[in-house]
Parts: sequence; structure tokens; C-alpha cells
Amino acid sequence: MLAWEQERYDELVADFFGYHALQLGLPRLQGLRANRMQHRWLAVNAADASEAGAAPALWADAVQLPFGPASLDLVLMPHTLELSVSPHAALREAARVLVPEGRLLISGVNPWSLWGLRQSRIQWYRRLGARGPLFIPQVQEFFSPWRLRDWLRLLDMEVETLSLGCFRPAIRGGGWLERMGWLDALGPRGWPVFGAGYVMVAVKRVAGLRLLELGCAELSLGDTIGVGTAGQVTALLDAFGAAGVGVDHLAVHFHDTYGQALANTVAALRAGVSTVDASAGGLGGCPYAKSATGNLATEDLVWLLTGLGIEHGVDLDALVASTLPAPKKA
Repeated sequence: MLAWEQERYDELVADFFGYHALQLGLPRLQGLRANRMQHRWLAVNAADASEAGAAPALWADAVQLPFGPASLDLVLMPHTLELSVSPHAALREAARVLVPEGRLLISGVNPWSLWGLRQSRIQWYRRLGARGPLFIPQVQEFFSPWRLRDWLRLLDMEVETLSLGCFRPAIRGGGWLERMGWLDALGPRGWPVFGAGYVMVAVKRVAGLRLLELGCAELSLGDTIGVGTAGQVTALLDAFGAAGVGVDHLAVHFHDTYGQALANTVAALRAGVSTVDASAGGLGGCPYAKSATGNLATEDLVWLLTGLGIEHGVDLDALVASTLPAPKKA
């Protein structure tokens, strides 16, 4: 299995570009040897210290990495989740340190394969009081690629490719494994979902970034039910900034249901946003929130900008006159 995984890693990482790449654990697998990024590191924890392989660049646990948010272009997790004390936390940490559109490679043992079923059988015997070594030591639980797909979706990560291999039965004898080599050629066509090993490539998606890549000139962030606060606006804009989306590509759209539209606008202006939606007299509503009131009034926005000394080019008196209600006919 290790040889098959090495081939898949070599093939996949050769086409990934960036500046910083990290492999978490399993020094015997040289997952980054075919990659051309300038900075490539192998991180191991105490459990991997005695394992033969490449010398580690740093000591770190997968659940608490010494990197800032959005700082790595590529993260490799060869059997990392299976050996982690908290696989959910390890996956969240990998998503945290990845840049937008960064790649995450995960490899593991498929629990629905013959290898996974043999491990499960031994674990079941142990619960009944039997003794004996596990087929794959140290690993307590396998995670299927379809289960990981759901986990990744919750982290705004999209599975790009999935490869399954190693279709030989779960036997220890090297001679028998060689004789069963023909199954590796037949398995992908006959029973592809039962491969013993898998390598999955996931991409970190950021809301809005894909639209900009497709040619969208501006993203309008809307609070159409009017429940947002200035603190939430600041946090949202900071998140887009951390993802690489500048304020020159952002606009804001606030409703005034709870009287927070002006305060939210001030927060956006302080962050550097220069495009703000408004409507004359605060007209408008929300089709899916009947209790939501209208948009930020244009006259309130212009009065705010005037008070802050921000040029806007709007004649406030003419604006107010144009929004006065029409006189009723006698």
C-alpha cells in the first residue's frame, strides 16, 4: 500500500504550485519529493519519532499547528486522521492553515475494503474478550472517503479527486501478495469502491472568491433582513480580507429593521468599502422576511457622508425634495 500511495502522491503534488507545503506525519512516505514549492516541511509528533524515514523539519501535532491562518498552499495528511487522537480537530486545523484554493491531500485505509473488514473483525473479537494483534497496529478507526467528504463539506472544502487502489486481499505473506498482484489491475474496473487504500484531494473554497475568478467585478454583501451589527460587519470584512478579497471588490447592502443600517455602514466605511447601496426614502423590503423593513435611506446615507467629510457629489436638498411624497389630489 505504501508503494501505491507514494506513486499517487508523486503524481498529484507535481502539479501543485505555491510557496509553502507541509506533510503531517508518516516519514516513510516522501509525499513532497515531487513537489517544486520553495518551502517544504515534514512535521512529526512524539509517536512518529522512532519511525524510519526523512528527517523532520519540525515537531508538531496535527491538532495544533504552529502556522497562522491561510499560510500554507498544500497540506498532506498520510494516515494522519487514523492516528490522531482527535481527527475532527486535525481536519479543522488543516483547513485553518490552508490559503483559499489551497489543496489538502488525505490518504487512508478504506473501511469497506478487505483490509478494513479484517481490522474490524479483530476489533470485534477483542470486545468479546479475545486477544491478538491488530492487522494494522496503532490504528483504532478507519474513515471512509465518503464520510470524509461530509466532514470536508462542513469546512467549506470540496473534494476534487479520489483514487482507490490496492485490491489484493488482507494477507501478511509477501509471496501470496505477489501472486495476487493481478487483482490490482482488475479491481479498478470490477469493484473500484473496495480498494484498500485511497488518496483524496480537497480544495479550500472561499465564498465569493470563485465568482471573482470567473470574472465578477464586485461582490455585494447584503443583510436583507436587517439583523446584522457593526461588529459582525467588521468580522465579515476581515474574513474576506484574510481570504485575499480586497475591499475594492466589495459593496454592502443593509436594511434598517433594527435601526442598525447606519452603524453598519460606518463599520464598512472604516474598513475601506466605498460602495454602499441605498434607496430613496428607505423604500424596499424582503420577500422572505415579511417583518424586515426597507433599505438604508439614501438621504440618511448622504447626511452621514457629509458629516464625516466624505465626498459624494449628491445635492442633499434636491435629494430630499425628490423623495417627498406626492401631494394628494383634491
